[in-house]
Amino acid sequence: MISLVNLGVALLIGVVVWRLCLWFLRAMAAAPGQPDPESVVEAYQDYRCTLCGTELTVRMASVSETSPPRHCREEMVAVWRPETSG
Repeated sequence: MISLVNLGVALLIGVVVWRLCLWFLRAMAAAPGQPDPESVVEAYQDYRCTLCGTELTVRMASVSETSPPRHCREEMVAVWRPETSG
């Protein structure tokens, strides 16, 4: 037979686990805050993944973060493209 003490401890552990799960899910679902406008500058730079060939263009970049984006767990390589006149 289950004693009332064991039942109470089991319920307490269950409530704590439930609350931790809810807290974690809410933290994961929360949107990140807006960046400081002075810490973001326009930067038109193209990058290519060396493993799969995916390409992307970065139009806004952080002044404090200078490393290239990552894809396929590797840093992407900057690609030079001449500006098109027109």
